[in-house]
Amino acid sequence: MRRCLMWLLVVPLAVAASQCAHWLAYRLAVPDASLRSAVLAESGHGYLDQAPLVAGIGIALVLAVLAARAASAARGEPSLGSVARWPFALVPLFGFVAQEHIERLVHDGVVPLHTYADRSFLIGVALQVPFGALAYLLARVLLTAAHRLGRALAGSPVITCAGGMPGTRPVTACPVRRASPLALDGAGRAPPGLLCC
Repeated sequence: MRRCLMWLLVVPLAVAASQCAHWLAYRLAVPDASLRSAVLAESGHGYLDQAPLVAGIGIALVLAVLAARAASAARGEPSLGSVARWPFALVPLFGFVAQEHIERLVHDGVVPLHTYADRSFLIGVALQVPFGALAYLLARVLLTAAHRLGRALAGSPVITCAGGMPGTRPVTACPVRRASPLALDGAGRAPPGLLCC
C-alpha cells in the first residue's frame, strides 16, 4: 500500500517535470511563437490541448497522497517512507524520449530517424535531469510538510533531534506528551513534566 501511494506521488510529479522540460525545450529551440506553433503541429503535438485535464488529474493524485501522509502522521503511525531518487531521473528522461517518438508515429505513421538530431529533442533530453531533480526536491518538501501538518493537527509537538551515537540511526522525531498535573504532585524531585514516547 505504501509503495502504491509513493508511486501515486512520483509519477505525476515526474511527468510534470518532463512536460515542463518539454515545453521549455521547444521555446528554446524555436523562439518565434508562430514558427513554434507550426513545428508543434507538424510533429504531432496537437494533443497538448488536453494538458489541463491531465494536470488536474495529476494534482488530485498528489493531493490525495499528501492527505494520506498527513492523516497517517496525525494518527501517530510511522511515515510512509522516503521517496526514491531514481524514478525522478528515469521517468522524465525515458518518458520524453518515448513521447517524442510516439507523437511522430501517431502523426506521420513512421518514426523519422532524424528525431535524435532535432534541436528541440536534444535540448529536451538535456533538460530532463535538472527538471527531474527539481521534482524530487518538491516531492520531499511536500511530504515533509504533509507529515508536519498531520503532527500539528494531532496536537502533539514534535522534537527534531539532529544527532545520535556513532553507528546508530539518528532519531528524527519524537512526539512529546505532557504529563498529567496530578501525576507530578507527589513526584518530589523529578524531571520536568514532559514524557517522551
